[in-house]
Parts: sequence; C-alpha cells; structure tokens
Amino acid sequence: MIRSCNMKIIEMPYFQSQINYYHRFQSKIILSSLLINYMEPKCISIFRGAFVVVLTLFIALIPFSFIMGWNLITLFLFWFILVPAISIYLPAKILKTKDWLIQAFGGMVLFYGVMVLMIFKHYQTDYFKIMIVSGGVNLVVVAGFFLAKRLYQQNLD
Repeated sequence: MIRSCNMKIIEMPYFQSQINYYHRFQSKIILSSLLINYMEPKCISIFRGAFVVVLTLFIALIPFSFIMGWNLITLFLFWFILVPAISIYLPAKILKTKDWLIQAFGGMVLFYGVMVLMIFKHYQTDYFKIMIVSGGVNLVVVAGFFLAKRLYQQNLD
C-alpha cells in the first residue's frame, strides 16, 4: 500500500533564485570540465597550432609596424611573403603535424580577423585593401601548397 504525503510547498522566491543560480553555475563548471577533459587530443593540437600561428604573426608584425614602417615594399614583403611562409612553416615543420592545413587556416583567419577589427577605421586606404586581398590570396596559396605537397607524397608512394 502506498501512502501519499500531503506536504505543502512553500515558495520562497529569493532562495529559489539562489538555488537556480547555483545549479546554473555548477552545470557550467561541469560542462567546461567535460569539454576540457574529454576533448580529443587532435582538437587541442589544432587549437594550439592555430594560436601559435596567430601569436607568431603578431610578433612578426611588430618590427614592420613600429621599426620599419609601411611602404610598398614592406607591405608586399609582409602580407604576401611572410604571412604565408609563417602559416605554412610553423605548423608543418616546427609543430610537426601532418594535417597542418586546418592550423594554418585557423591561424590566418584569426589573424586577419583581428587585423580588420583593429584598423577598420582606415578601410578606404590602399594599405587596408592590400591586406584584404592578401588574405584571400594567402588562403589560396596555403591550400595550393598543401595540395601540391600531398600530391607529391602520393606520387612517391
């Protein structure tokens, strides 16, 4: 035989909101710890590689911006030669990952995104237009280099 209990539920809005806040906060902690603990090592290496590419590109930007200054030669040297070289060389040779294309793309997209946000006020200048064009060209160059390297490796096998 099941007995029913006639308990009265007392509503206390202040305590209820505190309990809800605690449960929401606790669920966020659990979710973040699950993401960190159970994230695949491949995802972590991709994020790490993209972050290293972005950080290196910003470090390479410092001498051009503060020491040498921008002129036509330094613009093309940095945006069309140095950015794709760092994006290709760093994940492939230093971090030694096989699928470095995602790291290079991620790093370049983050770098260009931050640069656009930093100098958006100057969107009508030629320097800004060269930077935007170099973003598209560099993505194609990095993808082409990756495909050429992969085709070369397949021909060797």
